[in-house]
Amino acid sequence: MTVPSAGDVRGDTKALLQKADHVAVALFNIAKLFYGDEIGPRWFASLHKLACEKYGDKGVFTEFVKAALPFLQFVRNARNAVEHPDKTKGVKVTNITLLPSGELNAPSIGVVHPETPQPQVPLLALMQHIADQLAAAFEGMLANLCSANVRPFAGMPLDVIEYSEDQQKAFKCRYGYASQMGDQIVPFG
Repeated sequence: MTVPSAGDVRGDTKALLQKADHVAVALFNIAKLFYGDEIGPRWFASLHKLACEKYGDKGVFTEFVKAALPFLQFVRNARNAVEHPDKTKGVKVTNITLLPSGELNAPSIGVVHPETPQPQVPLLALMQHIADQLAAAFEGMLANLCSANVRPFAGMPLDVIEYSEDQQKAFKCRYGYASQMGDQIVPFG
């Protein structure tokens, strides 16, 4: 009996984890544009500490970084585990396998890491989750960085808001600058 193969699953997985890490690094570098050397060597953990100091433990930006931190740390650790495996960390990738029942099992992945382990799950599901979470983290980080650092314009206080669906279609983006004028929110773009 011949079992089909999904190609170089391990190589593709390694490439995905490396590219995901590149996105996390780019996101960190964008945060450094706002805060420079105030952010220490522990990357997003130091950004969280800085946010706590500047905006308080319950600040919107602080809460966002706290929520995004576990996923971004998983990406860093998974990339490290696939590139530098040792006794405490590594990535187990399986191709299509034949189960004792005669059914085929889709490719899967498990990440062994002391801080951010991931039990064996379907590879495509984890890849989709990583892509979706990176997009959300990137978009949310940019909006929150801008919101935390916005300055008044012509004496009017500004904030970053999430546009309504109609505004998103009109402006072709999800977030923008706006000012509260009475009971109305006036978008600035």
